[in-house]
Amino acid sequence: MSYAELVSTTLQGLYESTAGWSAMAKTLQNVWTEGASPGSHAQDRSPSQSALSTLASPLASAAPADSHRYSGQEQLLAIVCSESPNPPPAAFPSLDAFASRRSGVLGPLLAWLSEPCASWPAVAADRYAGPWNRRTANPVLVIGNTYDPATPYEGSVAMTRELARARLLTVNGYGHGAPSPCKTRFLTRYLLDLTLPPKGARCAQSPQPFSG
Repeated sequence: MSYAELVSTTLQGLYESTAGWSAMAKTLQNVWTEGASPGSHAQDRSPSQSALSTLASPLASAAPADSHRYSGQEQLLAIVCSESPNPPPAAFPSLDAFASRRSGVLGPLLAWLSEPCASWPAVAADRYAGPWNRRTANPVLVIGNTYDPATPYEGSVAMTRELARARLLTVNGYGHGAPSPCKTRFLTRYLLDLTLPPKGARCAQSPQPFSG
């Protein structure tokens, strides 16, 4: 397993703290004790890991025959790139350095994932770029878990403050979208009748990492 593959595998494993952390631990142990070949413990990969791999490895899979629907990373990029402000190609080396200082070895990988957007030719016709403090017809429920490796909790706090009508529900948990029956109950009530959780509401993650 190369250094780049090890970094990518670690990032993928951090996304899902239930199955993903267990698979990552097995892979890291295998690298430490035996040396792992690419694809080791592939049977332990979670759906979220597979999705991230598609984004991280643009050439990992070819488009199927015309008779099949094609679901690839281009569809994700079409949304992400057309709805966001994107730096020019020349900016990415400095972004790489900044990400490395801020997030160690995982930072540059995340910084370069959006590099295709630097030359994306289209802009969404209905893209909204603010202002974000306008009063919305309905309140907004913002959910953030405290140890999210992809969308930091600090961003959830900042978004809640910037939106005119928003309530933050905090999940004390790990991974990108921590599972929580408590969170699900609050979310269900919000979707059904727009009932917001109490101010300062917090939920626990369940199941916890490595609990199974």
